[in-house]
Amino acid sequence: MSARNLYFRTLSKMTDGLAGLSDGMSGETFARLGGLFRLLDMRTAAGDEPTIDRTKSGFPILKEVVQVAKDLELGIVGVSEDREGLRAAGKALRDAMLDDMLLRRRLPDERTVRAVAQNIYASAVADNRIDPSRPGDISPIFQPNADHSFEWNGELEGGISVAWDFWDGTTSRAIRTFASFDVRREPDGSHGFLDGPVKAVREEIAEVRDVANKFSGASFTPLTLATEIDNRTDVLRLRKLSRVTVGPFISEIFYSVDDPIMDAIKAAEDIEDAWAIRWTIDHIRAGSTKMVSGGWLKPARPQQNFLVDTMDPDCAMRSVTSFERHVAMPHGMFQRLANRRHECPSLKSAAIHVLTGERRLIENT
Repeated sequence: MSARNLYFRTLSKMTDGLAGLSDGMSGETFARLGGLFRLLDMRTAAGDEPTIDRTKSGFPILKEVVQVAKDLELGIVGVSEDREGLRAAGKALRDAMLDDMLLRRRLPDERTVRAVAQNIYASAVADNRIDPSRPGDISPIFQPNADHSFEWNGELEGGISVAWDFWDGTTSRAIRTFASFDVRREPDGSHGFLDGPVKAVREEIAEVRDVANKFSGASFTPLTLATEIDNRTDVLRLRKLSRVTVGPFISEIFYSVDDPIMDAIKAAEDIEDAWAIRWTIDHIRAGSTKMVSGGWLKPARPQQNFLVDTMDPDCAMRSVTSFERHVAMPHGMFQRLANRRHECPSLKSAAIHVLTGERRLIENT
């Protein structure tokens, strides 16, 4: 098995298993990551191996992710988007390969193999292509902006929920953010919007999307992101913001930075079990509200105070109300580390999730 095949096989096993996490935020994040990795696998199947950031994440670099995003948004240059035509061309190519292998008893030439791989990728892109004619049509792909992953549940009553993906280029890590809002009401219980609540909310949802594009990177704390959103919204009141950051993917082959559990990974007898994945979830919650000056000729506006747990040094450093550490690994790896958990602070303070050989998930061991 080549290093490329091992890499994507392991990522597929990992994301498929962790998509079933009972924590919906983590599960959804890994499900969406699985879609990205599958497309990256197809795109590089007959070409150059993907460039991996071995010092920060063990994940593909930003350039690789952006290329897939562009293909989904703009289509593949020179390739028809006719799905039936792509499938027919793919069938003809595969038939030619079978003729070579079964009738002529020879391996297909490199050109044919590359053409088949490109056709498979083009078909997958066509099936997942973003359709600009459908408002709200999105693709589950992490990008260095939030535009094509931004989701709004479309509700007004009972609270508004939005979520978006972000690929952080400086750390080569995947980030998915979830935010929940209340809609402001007047003292009599009405929304008090002259043009109707839906129009007002849509305008501020656009403001939230703009902030998401500018402040979702790992260099910005959740507090900064929440504060920027609050500064741009009056109708919407941010209640809670949660950010899932996935990485690093720890592997002796694909990640070169030392880690407290790297010795156990290096000692693994089965290369299929020689990995682990870390991720964190940061939460910031709203506290009290105060009225502040709206500026020149502008009325006063409510401003949210967000709660940072300054009594916890880690929370204070991260500027969050609370946060969670998680790590997942194959069952064989967990067996080697189970008795050493108390020796390793990064394991002692984390929820550990175990994937069995049948891709069955054991949570919070």
